[in-house]
Amino acid sequence: MMLQVNLLEAFKQNIILLKSMGLWCYKNERFYKFFKYYVQSSLVFDSSSLIIYVALNIGIKNVTDTIYSLPGSLEVVLQSVLFRKNFHLIKKSLDNLNQPQFQPKNEAQVKILKDSIILSRKVFYSFFGLVFVMITMWMVLPLTKKGKFLPTKYWIPFDYRLPVVYELLYVFECCCIIFHAFSNVALDTFFSIAMVQIGAQCDVLCDSIRNVRELAKINTDGELKQEEYNRMEKVLIGCVHHYNSISE
Repeated sequence: MMLQVNLLEAFKQNIILLKSMGLWCYKNERFYKFFKYYVQSSLVFDSSSLIIYVALNIGIKNVTDTIYSLPGSLEVVLQSVLFRKNFHLIKKSLDNLNQPQFQPKNEAQVKILKDSIILSRKVFYSFFGLVFVMITMWMVLPLTKKGKFLPTKYWIPFDYRLPVVYELLYVFECCCIIFHAFSNVALDTFFSIAMVQIGAQCDVLCDSIRNVRELAKINTDGELKQEEYNRMEKVLIGCVHHYNSISE
């Protein structure tokens, strides 16, 4: 019986979040393309306003409350651009997980791969949970203060305290915070999970090499027969192909 593990399960939640943040690419995007442009424009506007605010208030002590968030804001914009630019390579890597050489060859390898999927989910949900709590507090805290305050100090070229204007801007900034935070989660955990899966494949390869005689169905410890030698050679060649696929 052929052993099978769906390796894409490790990326399932991550891919859903990437799509939700407008970071995925489709052949026929149509309405999704407008959503992507909206998200990216929001991130650029948010980061630009933050830079201008810091530049105009660099001599003020309170500006230090805003400076710490500037690198993270710029990083997300850069990461998202690079991710979409190299999406064809990322999609190719995900498609390669369906190749036979990445599948387990015994029960021990099944456990290695399933454990890696569980670890990948823990990485994603841990990061997602912490960020969710952080941005919730970030968005709610200004509402507990007296007066009209925004979640983050930005450069706003008009009086945002006017009725309706304040509410609309508050909602927009909350959207920007969500896009920034969860785009960061989606991108960072994607590559973390990829490294977990690469490590798991290296463990599977090591197991194959250690148990090459078992995989080649060789039970004797004496001199190999030609048929046994051919089977072992086939297994070792498979290990080489497996290594090359991991390296790619």
